[in-house]
Amino acid sequence: MIISPSVAALKELFYPRSIAVIGATNTQGKLGYNVFKNIVSHDYTGKLYPVNPKADYVQGVKAYKDINDIQDDIDEAVIIVPAAQTPGVIRQCCEKGVKFIVNEAAGFSEIGAEGKAIEMEIRQILDKYRCRMLGPNCSGLINTHHNLVESLGVVGSLEKGNIGLITQAGVYASGMLWGFRQIMKFGIIVTVGNKMDINETDILEYVGNDDNIGLICMYLEDIKAGRRFIDVAREVTRTKPVIALKGGRTDIGKKTAASHTASLAGNAEVYKAAFKQSGIINAQDYRDMFNLCKAFHKQPLPKGPGIMIITYTGAMGVTSTDTAYENGLRLAELSEDSLSKLRTIIPPFVTAKNPTDLSFDQTPEQVAEIVNTCALDKDVSSFIVVLQAEITEKYVERFNNLQLNGKPLLISIPGRNFVAPVGIKLEQLGYPVYDAPETAVKVLSKMYWFYNRMSLQ
Repeated sequence: MIISPSVAALKELFYPRSIAVIGATNTQGKLGYNVFKNIVSHDYTGKLYPVNPKADYVQGVKAYKDINDIQDDIDEAVIIVPAAQTPGVIRQCCEKGVKFIVNEAAGFSEIGAEGKAIEMEIRQILDKYRCRMLGPNCSGLINTHHNLVESLGVVGSLEKGNIGLITQAGVYASGMLWGFRQIMKFGIIVTVGNKMDINETDILEYVGNDDNIGLICMYLEDIKAGRRFIDVAREVTRTKPVIALKGGRTDIGKKTAASHTASLAGNAEVYKAAFKQSGIINAQDYRDMFNLCKAFHKQPLPKGPGIMIITYTGAMGVTSTDTAYENGLRLAELSEDSLSKLRTIIPPFVTAKNPTDLSFDQTPEQVAEIVNTCALDKDVSSFIVVLQAEITEKYVERFNNLQLNGKPLLISIPGRNFVAPVGIKLEQLGYPVYDAPETAVKVLSKMYWFYNRMSLQ
């Protein structure tokens, strides 16, 4: 994919060699404390300059009264000051030669006319000095491959990962991390806020070309430049899956979005059609987005429609089958060789077929043997395995070395909320876990849709 020069230049936004934090403070509970603590505690290796007119040191780092007191060049300035003060601060940054500004302040166009007037003043300054800005009203960015965490909320340790998350809402950038970091590894997370300058399409184009990122999730309340977004997304989805959740789909939701990030949310059907046209996988809600995300993150794509279902209850085999056929998948037709081997594994009262219903006699050893055997079957392209919640712990060790022959396996644990720690262990082995097997089947269907789309490129 050919990247435009202006977007290629965003590398210094995501991989800055020096950062000034204007509004950094020693006062716990303030956002300026949180942002600076995140940068320091995640071992950012570049040069770091806290700017605070009332402190000599901020969290142990030498502070500066004013950005002009800093002798070195600054790649990036993070701003956490009241909205009314931001034009003056931004002007100072521009005069200093700062290349990128991350404006994490709130109180702009999302609150009405007064905030819009401040944005207009900032826009004139940015245009005059040709400086780029992320925000305002954003929660900063995270790049685990650069040990960079600028989030407004305090974030614990993060492992390097290949997921890119682009969002207008800060909760998706930091609030979700507390739980999701246990089962998913993120690379780049960025919030765009009110998108005065840098927007979601710029970020998508850049992240789509970052070799550290293999999967992209997006939460959008509006899109600034629809035609360009579709063109960029179409190119990115040639090689990387993009999963998007559109907020503001109802009239009331649109009004809420406008007061949240000053967005003008468009017609839901228009967005749905645009996503399909550009190869984006449309998520129904935040749970669906992350259900899809963890499957694309952890498992290979299915290369065919044939699905193998292993369960301990016949009812869930039936409903999973219905869901498969309703969503473009089908039951795999097991070969005679597979059926013959299956009969040596299952109890005598169980019929050798797909779905395989092992009843409550199901054991980890049985399931593992069936998977290892049927993974060699040509018509089996993916697996759904339904486990008993009360004995889930027994599956963890046995599932550590399944021989899947490059085929995806998704797990359903009805009542998994009651065995969450064990579910996390299975997730950490690389197997996405869902409450309902029907959910897992729907996820597989979208994975297969994306595989087919890639195959046609």
